[in-house]
Amino acid sequence: MIRLQRKRTKGFKLPPNTKCVNRGTKWGNPVKLIGDMIYINASHRRKILDPWVYLCKGDINDVVELYRLLVTDNISLTDLHFESTYDIDWWLDYFRNLDVKELEGKNLACFCSLSSPCHADSLIELLT
Repeated sequence: MIRLQRKRTKGFKLPPNTKCVNRGTKWGNPVKLIGDMIYINASHRRKILDPWVYLCKGDINDVVELYRLLVTDNISLTDLHFESTYDIDWWLDYFRNLDVKELEGKNLACFCSLSSPCHADSLIELLT
């Protein structure tokens, strides 16, 4: 099981036995980093306004760790200070209803650079 980088070039196709886990899929990361601020997707409650709401300060490693904690339902281990936990609770419920076993034995693809941390690494770690 490895992580592959998706490309937007014309004619690019995912190799066989590869599952796409980028944002927009059910396994996508609902957390993103802009500068040193972490935002969480609140589209489940914000239908008109920008769906991304401020969550806390951090870096790319905090974003990946937060995703891992959401998927494993282990958010109490984090020491990040959150502005609000409403959206975190919503995403915890969302990931509780998904079965990570469906990704077993597949390569995972995301648009993230292979040289930087990615939430797909967290999924691979869970499955190995």
